[in-house]
Amino acid sequence: MSYKFGIFSTGRDNEAIHLFQEVYDSVKIGIINGKIAYLFCNREQGEEKITDSFIKLVRDYGIELITFSSKRFKNVMREKAIEETERIKRDSPLLIQWRNEYDRQVMERLPAPSDIYLIGYMLIIGPEMCKSYNILNLHPAPPGGPQGSWQEVMRKLIESNAKEALWEEYRSTGNYSKLFSKIREEEFRRESPLVIHTIKTFADGKVWIDKKKVMTSEGEATKGYSLNEVIK
Repeated sequence: MSYKFGIFSTGRDNEAIHLFQEVYDSVKIGIINGKIAYLFCNREQGEEKITDSFIKLVRDYGIELITFSSKRFKNVMREKAIEETERIKRDSPLLIQWRNEYDRQVMERLPAPSDIYLIGYMLIIGPEMCKSYNILNLHPAPPGGPQGSWQEVMRKLIESNAKEALWEEYRSTGNYSKLFSKIREEEFRRESPLVIHTIKTFADGKVWIDKKKVMTSEGEATKGYSLNEVIK
């Protein structure tokens, strides 16, 4: 039986669309021995032109598409929750409540449980959904590292005196714009291979998740599973 997995994506920019296309092509030509069971998008037709193009692409590929607008879901509650969060500079109780209620609605719309890959998905997922599904996220920081967008993560790493040579080179100049561009260039070059080989590793049965633990044939991978040899 081939490996079936779901994808969550907001489809907010060309990079997210490109990444999805790379995964689809890898399945189609057999690099990934699996099947995209469905794609979930938290935007609906008509919200954003770029997302409309993404939605059309998914439909043209014949993949089951599930859409449910996070922007339109209890929008008064959502807007108030965002205002409170910005004021107190952390997730407000109302935002956490909204997030959990939204996630419950999403879970009701999903097919049978499968591993889920977040590929350009711009929402934080709450604890209820995390407990119910195995969810893998593309994130530009080590486990336990900074949270946020890739720009926020890079800034926090730089400010915390990260020692990698590339950051050291630019920290002294103070030119973060140039630094961010260079880091993003290096990240983007590796994003597609990282996502593809991660899915391939699960599809090939080299790694799996059991009771929220990453497992290999040698037992629990307590320090993660390195793909450095295939991603340069």
